[in-house]
Amino acid sequence: MKPMNRKRLLPILGILLSAAVAAAALLPLEQASAHRSGWMKDLPDNTPLNSMTVPGTHDSGALHSFAGVAGKCQSAAIREQLEMGVRFLDIRLKLVRNELRVVHSFVDQKLPLADVLADLTSFIRENPSEFLLVSFKEDDPPEKSDVSFSARLETMLAGCGDVIAPDSALPATLGEARGKIFILSRYADASLGIQARHSWQDSASFVMGELYIQDHYEISDVSDKQDDIRTAAEQAASGKYSLTLNFTSCYLDHGFPPLSAAVPARRINPWLMEFCSAAGSCPGIFVCDFMTSELAAVMIERNFR
Repeated sequence: MKPMNRKRLLPILGILLSAAVAAAALLPLEQASAHRSGWMKDLPDNTPLNSMTVPGTHDSGALHSFAGVAGKCQSAAIREQLEMGVRFLDIRLKLVRNELRVVHSFVDQKLPLADVLADLTSFIRENPSEFLLVSFKEDDPPEKSDVSFSARLETMLAGCGDVIAPDSALPATLGEARGKIFILSRYADASLGIQARHSWQDSASFVMGELYIQDHYEISDVSDKQDDIRTAAEQAASGKYSLTLNFTSCYLDHGFPPLSAAVPARRINPWLMEFCSAAGSCPGIFVCDFMTSELAAVMIERNFR
């Protein structure tokens, strides 16, 4: 067999090289979630937190549903979410026999808080360029327990060491926040973190101290929620608040039972990818149901324009 002519070989090599480059261009969206474990390391320390676009998840541990109707809000486990680039987590809890367990309302998520904290602390120690903001909410009354919710939670957080920031406010810049887990406390008698239980308004947009929060979750039409998201993004871009939590999660209030989180998410998440890809400012933490690697990547890319 004759060796291939050199002149014929060069164009073939060029085609193969071009294909390799094109395939590599797909990595940020398709395959490279591991590369987003440390996506904040390439941002300057003086980056204001309120200028950043940050992926977050609503009911972060809710991977299970009741009868396929209610309860499930995510498809990826918490560690996988962190590796996608998620930096805000919404952890809903119930105290059962003195153990804190992740729930969504009455739906047990088969996940002890101890496992969640192990994921959070190992991740932030492995990726000290990052910060996490974690909301802890008591989502259902205690059952057969002789300690209080706050005492049990804060004892467990104290056991996590110096990665837990007890601060009652967020720092102004990324450099000050790196390597820390900040707490948003949505439970009674909290002595750690940003106190949010009494100030949180139900299914509304509101100002809480230096935070702007859009959490209008009971809606009649997806277009109403899209308007809420746009308005909150405008508030974030104004620079008036230390941070904006822009919940994209919701359910449709018509019919019985109310349509689950997955139904509006099928429309909102593709729209949100387009919204975050568009020109113009788009800061804030976007708190999503059914977060995907692709959606997180679009948000993260905003920080490098």
